Amino acid sequence: MTTMNRSIALMLFAALTLAACGGGGGGGSTPPPPPPPPPAWEGQLITNPSVSPITAFRQTVVSDGTSSYYEIFPGQANAWTLDADLGLIDGFGNQFFYALQMTVGGLTGSLFPIDQDYSELTFYTPYLTATDGIKAAAVSDGSSVGFSLLDPTITNVKTGTYAAFINATSDSRLQQVVSLPTTTPISLSWKDAVSPDEGAIPGYGPSYRVAIRDLSGSLLRSVETTTSNHRQDHDPGTILVLNQFAGQTIVLSFEFRSSTSSLATPPYGQFSMTSQTYAIIDDVSITANATEYVTNGTFESGNLTGWTTNSPAEIQNMTSGSRNLEGLDVQRSFYTSPNKLWGRWVDVYENKTGSDITKTVVYETALGYNGAGIIYSSSTGTKSLTAWDNATGSRDIGWVFGNTNAGSVVFTSDDGTGTWGSDFIDVSYNITVPAGGRVAIVNFILMDGRATGNVAPLGNLTKKATAIDAVAADILSNFWNDTQYITGMTQQQVDAIKNF
Repeated sequence: MTTMNRSIALMLFAALTLAACGGGGGGGSTPPPPPPPPPAWEGQLITNPSVSPITAFRQTVVSDGTSSYYEIFPGQANAWTLDADLGLIDGFGNQFFYALQMTVGGLTGSLFPIDQDYSELTFYTPYLTATDGIKAAAVSDGSSVGFSLLDPTITNVKTGTYAAFINATSDSRLQQVVSLPTTTPISLSWKDAVSPDEGAIPGYGPSYRVAIRDLSGSLLRSVETTTSNHRQDHDPGTILVLNQFAGQTIVLSFEFRSSTSSLATPPYGQFSMTSQTYAIIDDVSITANATEYVTNGTFESGNLTGWTTNSPAEIQNMTSGSRNLEGLDVQRSFYTSPNKLWGRWVDVYENKTGSDITKTVVYETALGYNGAGIIYSSSTGTKSLTAWDNATGSRDIGWVFGNTNAGSVVFTSDDGTGTWGSDFIDVSYNITVPAGGRVAIVNFILMDGRATGNVAPLGNLTKKATAIDAVAADILSNFWNDTQYITGMTQQQVDAIKNF
């Protein structure tokens, strides 16, 4: 029994002992105490989220400039975009073609289908905030996201050096409290370019809105709403006159709810965001009789002076609908926190039959390195792999898969002598799921803002992606001792883990 499970067993034993005591003396009885609360790490089902969670998450690690690829958002190099099988698409730095595609029954067995709909997903705590690295908005010159290479219909939105970028989350708001004069007319204008996206799992409804709210947050007027791409200059005019609010204090709010496109960004020298998710704002102005009432509406301060963002409460812990593969009911779960280098998958295989079922489960990951990946075992006994790109500057990755239970780990690294490696990595597990029982397999994919292949000395194939290696080692050493690695799991999942 693991230390974690022993602790929980002791808690339950203490509760039962207390319940058994008391009573007697006057024939009365002491009511049993309430059950102990779940441990802080355990994920709790969220039945009624205040906003619909998204299915792709941006990683708050900064590109250190070694990669040939841009950031997806200022200060966020990568994205965890989930496909409709809850595997990973890309990563935004061309790290992957896909990751953790699952087959039950060997490579020629039954593939977990790419057919999940948003309505099938269930979501679990924790809620993540700015402390965890959630970014709602940023002011930037756009250089880190390749802004200068965008389509002119987008780049013309930015005048001067800076613009505001609103992030793709389930609810990002860039707001300013404005005290309006009694003098009329009062005119509102701004420039924006937006591209909402539902992500790769169909059924999520993205949107962008420019709104007028009162100080309590209640909606007073929607000035603009859209669920599709647009770019527009909003000059003062009758449709944007705010005379109805003369003399009032309002909140001007730019609001974006969006998942993230599954397409990779091209390298330097090419357009980078033409197929990506974005909301870009500039030149915000409210005027009356030539007096400006918006502070820092041009964002030329280089920061958010005068503006505030909402307090995010993002949900980045989800579980798929069930699919029956080779007699096993299979569900996939994903969790990540923005300020971590890892995303975690927990796959539960449940046997509802009356006989044990033994199967080989294969996880396949396809790198985006075009055969130039330097792939190496980063642990004793090959319980994790690290890879970096020896050719085009894609960012470093890692994969922690633990004990394969006499399965196999198959990969071919570029040897640097003209013989290309393979982008395909296959890790298999041999599992026996008892009748009426479950087995859970846990995998961690790691991404970073570095590209070891672009760091001198170039061509040295003995280099190590040290940041990735360090995190992989910590996961393997402290999986059961550091609750960050099981945060968001259910007790049922924890009890079924077989590879750590």
